[in-house]
Amino acid sequence: MTNNNKPMKSDDSEFRPVKAETILPTKTVGIECLKEANPETMSPHRNIFKWFARRPTAATRLALLASILPEDTTNDELLKLMCVGPNKKLSGSISDYVLQKYSTKDNRSGSIEEHFEYDYPHRRVPSENRLSEFHDTLREQWDGELPTVIDPTSGGGTIPLESLRYGLPTIANELNPVAWLLNKVILDYAPTVGSIESDVREWMEDIEAKVREELEEYFPKRNGIAPDHYYRAYSIKCPSCGERLPISNRWYFNRRRDAAIYPTLNEGELEFQVIDPSKTDTREGYDPSGGSVSGGDAECPFCEVVTERSEIVELFNNGEFEFEVCGVRYEKTIAGTKYHSPRKADKEAIQRAREKVDSDLRLSTLLATERYEGYYDRAVPYGVEQWRDVYSPRQLLTHATYLEAFEEVKADIIKQHSEKESELILILLSFISVKLIRRNSRLNPITADYGSPDNMLGNNNFSFQWHFGESNLMTGTYSYQSEADNVLESYEDTADYVDHIDDAADVHQGDAGDLPLEDASVQSVVIDPPYGDNIMYSEIADAFHVWLREYLGDIFVDAFGPPETNKTDEAVENPVIVNPEEGQSTAEAARERYENKMGDIFSEAFRVLQPGEH
Repeated sequence: MTNNNKPMKSDDSEFRPVKAETILPTKTVGIECLKEANPETMSPHRNIFKWFARRPTAATRLALLASILPEDTTNDELLKLMCVGPNKKLSGSISDYVLQKYSTKDNRSGSIEEHFEYDYPHRRVPSENRLSEFHDTLREQWDGELPTVIDPTSGGGTIPLESLRYGLPTIANELNPVAWLLNKVILDYAPTVGSIESDVREWMEDIEAKVREELEEYFPKRNGIAPDHYYRAYSIKCPSCGERLPISNRWYFNRRRDAAIYPTLNEGELEFQVIDPSKTDTREGYDPSGGSVSGGDAECPFCEVVTERSEIVELFNNGEFEFEVCGVRYEKTIAGTKYHSPRKADKEAIQRAREKVDSDLRLSTLLATERYEGYYDRAVPYGVEQWRDVYSPRQLLTHATYLEAFEEVKADIIKQHSEKESELILILLSFISVKLIRRNSRLNPITADYGSPDNMLGNNNFSFQWHFGESNLMTGTYSYQSEADNVLESYEDTADYVDHIDDAADVHQGDAGDLPLEDASVQSVVIDPPYGDNIMYSEIADAFHVWLREYLGDIFVDAFGPPETNKTDEAVENPVIVNPEEGQSTAEAARERYENKMGDIFSEAFRVLQPGEH
């Protein structure tokens, strides 16, 4: 971004152009972005906590470095600084080399790194000597000082993280408190506190011990083997025959393992069996690839009468439905399979969990706050009106038990560690627990091909699911321990990425259209702004916010004090929060508001940018 109002510096010399004003190696960088697109090859900070915009490291470095390097920097010099290209002498340019390697990648015998002969750029920064030379070049370009870089809408933090890794004075600003907290971790705590895994794991042991004592009775074992997760669905009273009408849009539990749910009536009681549909005699019309629900209407498998969607919606809104447990996957094979029909013990455990939630004052009111019904919300019409409604009773009990165990150790953590260490430990412990809601809610279906709970926010919206996966967080695929491994490994790798950095970035939480900075105080604005109506960040981040508020609201009062995230100041095309003028459509009003908001953000960036800078 450039401010051209003043074409001369204070000493009346001409401003020095920067690399961004020349032809850049965009095709080469595009290839690097494609290489990094796999979740397993992304920068580790993206796995510390869920955020919804994943900016590739290579594109970030290109924008960042091109905005501050002098105009005469060659593309090869730029790419070397970006850590693109092999550490050997080439006969041609780095771009030619990368393009040639990309054209032959499908014929390689080894990994992508082995084929290209260099690691992914995000795993490296220039050597200490090279960074020192880079800083010398910048000081010549910027009158003896290193340029300050700001990202006013920092999101998941990739831009400010890369700025920090190159040793630049860095400022990050983010409106959403969930993303802001992630920025605090990678830009403030990681470079100043560093490694913390051993401390976090010690407190995890206390939390897990407390949780197991409270929760194990609600997840009964079979032959000594714990359940991994459950296939859950619903039932309503069939308006035609009066029997329980099982509600699901697909009966396959795991297609690849030939495990499917088969609903039956046994002396008037609805029961569910896990069968191999290719080896089991079933009633006419049963198809495990489908279910009782199609297009929102439900056909009773026992009387074959269809109940229309409108009536089903009304029943769910009125709470006239039952949660059903239809199948169980165990963590180990039992009698040749991990997939089994629910037993009496499973049903009784679910009933005890419901009674526990109803009888406990705190549990009966936890998250009893109205949900913001956003433009892409498809759950509210089915009675998912409060945040507690996102969970079945046992799921709510599970998440609440982890929260209570956390609260029991919270004071000791604060007492036994320094302020910054204790804050980081509490944040990471919170991240571990709160990330688990993605695979343990009523809004995450079971994947047909793998038979495991899918991601609640996989489509960046809240969609009601006719069946859902329930995880046993004490063990198995999506357990507290497995999520801890993910979070802590990602954090430790990120801390290693900034181990050579002494100073933290400045991390602000607030409106990018009203930055807490003085006029003309930064030299470079690097921004990848929100994408119009692509993602309603604040709406979906509320799912995390309401839990982080319970965990950390007393520590980060300004960020997590409000019951929901700020939607008024968010720069997105949100049709829900606009009031169209006469003759204007909602979409037009939302677009106009978004453009005006982005105009405010760019104007504010212009204000804080030194005249003539980028």
